[in-house]
Amino acid sequence: MRRFWHRAATSAAFVLIAVAAASALQLAAKKGSFNAEAYVAHVKYLASDELGGRGTGSEGIAHAGEYAVEKFKAAGLQPAGDNGTYYQSFEVRSGKRIDRQEAALTLNGFDGKVALGENWAPMPFGYDDEKQGEFDGPLAFAGYGIEAPDFEFNDYQDFDAKDKVLIVLRHEPRADDDEAKFGGKERSEHALFTTKAQVAAKHGAKALLIVNPPEESDDALYGWEGEFRQTMKIPMAHIKRDLADALLKQAGQPPVAELAAKLRTERKSLSTDLKSLSAKFSPGVKVNMLEARNVIGLLPGDGTTDEIIVVGAHYDHLGTAPKMFGGGGGKAEIHNGADDNASGTAGVLELARVFGGGSKLHRNVVFMLFSGEERGLLGSDHFVNHPTFELARVKAMVNLDMIGRMAQDKLEIYGLDTADGFEQLVASAAEPAGITYKKPKRSQGVFGQSDHFSFYKKNIPIIFAFTGLHKQYHQPEDDWDLIDGEGAAKLLGVVHTIITDLAQRREGPEFLKLEKKEPADKDNAAAPADGKADDAKAERPAVSARSRLKVRMGIMPSYAEDDVGVLVDGLADENGPAGKAGIKAGDRITKIGDRDIKNMYDYMDALGKFNPGDTTELVLTRDGQSVTVKITFDAAPRARGRD
Repeated sequence: MRRFWHRAATSAAFVLIAVAAASALQLAAKKGSFNAEAYVAHVKYLASDELGGRGTGSEGIAHAGEYAVEKFKAAGLQPAGDNGTYYQSFEVRSGKRIDRQEAALTLNGFDGKVALGENWAPMPFGYDDEKQGEFDGPLAFAGYGIEAPDFEFNDYQDFDAKDKVLIVLRHEPRADDDEAKFGGKERSEHALFTTKAQVAAKHGAKALLIVNPPEESDDALYGWEGEFRQTMKIPMAHIKRDLADALLKQAGQPPVAELAAKLRTERKSLSTDLKSLSAKFSPGVKVNMLEARNVIGLLPGDGTTDEIIVVGAHYDHLGTAPKMFGGGGGKAEIHNGADDNASGTAGVLELARVFGGGSKLHRNVVFMLFSGEERGLLGSDHFVNHPTFELARVKAMVNLDMIGRMAQDKLEIYGLDTADGFEQLVASAAEPAGITYKKPKRSQGVFGQSDHFSFYKKNIPIIFAFTGLHKQYHQPEDDWDLIDGEGAAKLLGVVHTIITDLAQRREGPEFLKLEKKEPADKDNAAAPADGKADDAKAERPAVSARSRLKVRMGIMPSYAEDDVGVLVDGLADENGPAGKAGIKAGDRITKIGDRDIKNMYDYMDALGKFNPGDTTELVLTRDGQSVTVKITFDAAPRARGRD
């Protein structure tokens, strides 16, 4: 049974694990080469329950960082972080909280009781510290706050919302047909808080006061559970129905239940000013900040150049959280992240050990372990924008992320088009070792889901090794006993050859910018600068660090295929949309709805047109035959801003 992190209760376990890891490392050190047992010892420690999933800013990842520093010191690496240390610190936004001293709702002209936490509360995706302040204006009722011309429903018709604080109903008016695109069992995008806020802001409203409609049996105030990162266009608060009814009554209007029933049946705007009433609202929403740390060690070269080769991996994971998909009932579980990315972290530690025990190279080699990757490449982005040494000295970056499943025979190596000669370099290192790999065609761009992408954006050539997705990806089941230590050790031998070549060069490699236009790399509803979108790597564009998808298909696509279409490597969830539709590993998606799918870009663009609950046809190629299936999309995991 998995356990939560408690420092006092687990100190003995740390000693036992550390001793076991040290024993295996001593054995490998004697051999002076890459050793599966030593490699797995690193993974076993990093992916232990005692580290709690290495969530960014957690106590567990602090211990993982300390472990890495010990190994860097043992390898002879010099500190290359801040102020002569091995650490580079930075802050990460982590959800929001209510400042009860600042949160306030004043209803002028109203004689009733208004009490924070009793009949009102600010909503957690309200304004952040940079946009904090009071908002006041006349009070008005604006129905569901919906403008949906396609469904002939518009609460803003013949109504001026400018500079007003609007009371709006949650969700959307129910339709008689559960399958309806608007008002059905699966709510449309018009029911989202994000949409309501955008529309209200477009019409000049100052703030929104959300009310549960009568079909909500529970009129509890909106909870602050989870890590809310989103900031809406305008501030929002949740008020209880009895408070809304009292305000409506004082303005001579019917109660919420009557207005909601009329909107459902008549579908005509009932928006109106609540005369003699006004509201002053201070959200009092603050952003929680976590301290995160990159770990950086320098292996000096022969002293004839200051040039650097960077070898990196991220050492954070998801921490302790509910399962992303596939059940779990919302219970928080430790996500140990053995493959993602204790496997890459262990690879960096082993490379540091072997290089540290060898002859000096011409160039310096800097070994980096990044935090915050799972929240949006935050650690590597912070480093390239606040480097601890001149970034122009970096001639290439080699990244290891999820290298622990070589037995899958799905090794992919990216970045071979980012510098002349990289394709030949990797081939000459891999072929003698008997390692085969896939490489993306040039039109697929640079797979942007790991820390190499931060360096690529700074015009630094990159090489990225990745052994592929699997069913345990971002799941609690990603444990150390599934790691292929022998395969990883073999792969590290190849990576060692690549790094040696790069470090011994007297010039180059020269960066080549891929010609394909890069999509914007700042993302989606889930985050300003504080978090990676929560949908799986399997559902993101090959070149972007994030996506705007509202839906998921539940497949693990191959990003390194040259053929037309998108190859399904496997299913992320057997009970997900793809599994229910009968899609299988080996299928190639060639059409989604009316959109032909030639590559990953087409695939992502096509999915971006759908909402949760939408059904469409997919055309697949299976065993040389064309197969058509129907699929109904689920919501992307952990979508924020939904009602």
